[in-house]
Amino acid sequence: MAYKEKEAIVVDKMLKTESAKEHPKGGRIGYLKKMKSQLEFKISTEAASLSEERALVRKIDEIGKQLDEALALVRLERKRELVKGDIEQFRKGIMDLDKEIVGMDVKLDAVYTELRKVLGIGGWNKHGPAGADGKMLHKKRAPAAQLKEINLEDIAVIKRKGAKHAAAADGA
Repeated sequence: MAYKEKEAIVVDKMLKTESAKEHPKGGRIGYLKKMKSQLEFKISTEAASLSEERALVRKIDEIGKQLDEALALVRLERKRELVKGDIEQFRKGIMDLDKEIVGMDVKLDAVYTELRKVLGIGGWNKHGPAGADGKMLHKKRAPAAQLKEINLEDIAVIKRKGAKHAAAADGA
């Protein structure tokens, strides 16, 4: 997306410099095309001397250059609109993904809370997270018998240790 934003900036700058050069406007494109085709038709159908045909060919080339400049400006304007459309599409996609991530985060929190309930961690009892007075219940246990709180990092470490032991057992 950053590439598209930079591309839009560059195209805008190019359009400003191109339009500052007094290029023919879009309405002039039709006129130039018609003029070029009339001259080409005149060369192909009318008999003329070699010097007259060369002059017509030079004029066709000059009109062709003006037409190319006018078309380049139109192409840049069209490209700017396409790039802006791409940027909007990317932003919409990012917003959709963000909403999806938030939804998954809520589900993950619910699963984590359910895991804490099942394991009895953090004051959960049969009646929910709090007692009748609304305060969290903490069971008093001997320090050695207290359950430690499990987080995702601990699970990753346990899995990593298990993979090392399995690899060591396979190697032996």
